[in-house]
Amino acid sequence: MEEVAVIGLGAVGSMALWRLASRGVRVVGFERFGAAHSRGSSHGETRMNKIIGDQPAPYKPLARRADELWKRLEEESGRQLAVESGGLVIGPKDGPYVTRARRLADAQEMPYEEIDADEIRRRYPVHAVDDGDVALVDPHAGYLRSEDGIRAALLRAKALGAETHFDTVATLVRDEGDAGVVVDVDGEERRFRRVVLSAGAWIPQEMPDAAPVAPVRINATWFSPNDERAPLDAEHFPVFMRELADGRIGWGFPQVSERGVKIGLHGRYGTPVIDATANDRPVAPDEVAAIADFVRAGFPALVPTPSTAVPCMVTWAPDETFAIGSPEGWENVVVMSACSGHGFKYAPASGELAAQLALGEEPFADISAFDLTRFTDAEPVGTPRIG
Repeated sequence: MEEVAVIGLGAVGSMALWRLASRGVRVVGFERFGAAHSRGSSHGETRMNKIIGDQPAPYKPLARRADELWKRLEEESGRQLAVESGGLVIGPKDGPYVTRARRLADAQEMPYEEIDADEIRRRYPVHAVDDGDVALVDPHAGYLRSEDGIRAALLRAKALGAETHFDTVATLVRDEGDAGVVVDVDGEERRFRRVVLSAGAWIPQEMPDAAPVAPVRINATWFSPNDERAPLDAEHFPVFMRELADGRIGWGFPQVSERGVKIGLHGRYGTPVIDATANDRPVAPDEVAAIADFVRAGFPALVPTPSTAVPCMVTWAPDETFAIGSPEGWENVVVMSACSGHGFKYAPASGELAAQLALGEEPFADISAFDLTRFTDAEPVGTPRIG
């Protein structure tokens, strides 16, 4: 019987493979597509990291451990993965989003500077703000290079002895207790002592009774300036969360490639995904209408029609919180699910938890808030709202 298998080598799976291999464990990873592919939930150049007010209490120990492991992965891989560009939370001074971010930051003694609308216009001229707007400036926020992070973890895992199989479909068959977990690998049965299931939007298909989570189709969208002189670098256009006067909230990143700046909408929206493998159809104009309206309202220096739009997916839990644990009847399988739109920055810590749970180690943090048993009496996730 082989030791540990990791099914799904995206953000969490690649990190789990690395953390298991770092312990000298015999571990095999399976991915139905290629390394750092664009068919799941972790592509699109960048992911936000540590912006002010976005770390509720259960995630704080994960955030600390993730910081440590991102630094370690940078050192081991020789790649810059975390960029401390600074970040903004913008909105009406007493609006709900700014108020919540300010309250969380104060409670956690996070440093920030609050500036008024005139100062926003001076420092960050691409943002068109109202006179009553303020910005909370977080000097330690930034972004992560998403595909580079996955590739770095996979390369380190392989260097440490992990075995990887890409373009390979691995499917759980049954858990036979002390006899291990039977996995169908492209039609051939293999047996593993433990399995980490980190298949993202494919988890509802792979293990439908594990948790009432639901993937939805969203899109990653980039925008170009209508004036090439518009400053879109990290100094003048850092990562941000922004609430407009009408309550719409969006997020964005500085320009890191010829695609332009990446901007998206915050919250539960999108189209339910029944078959995650079929989510590769091109983006239709009506799918980007809402984000185009947001850009038109808040960023007149940008062309509101996306210069690039690619499909992506978010897998939501009913409470928008991680789902981690072993479902009944699958005691040798560790499910790592439902990043709910905010999981990438914690990926190394989630991979560490996956390794610890798979090996019977004591988790480095209290993860009771993420336990699968909380869904016992939960209703299935409904259709997400649009907007």
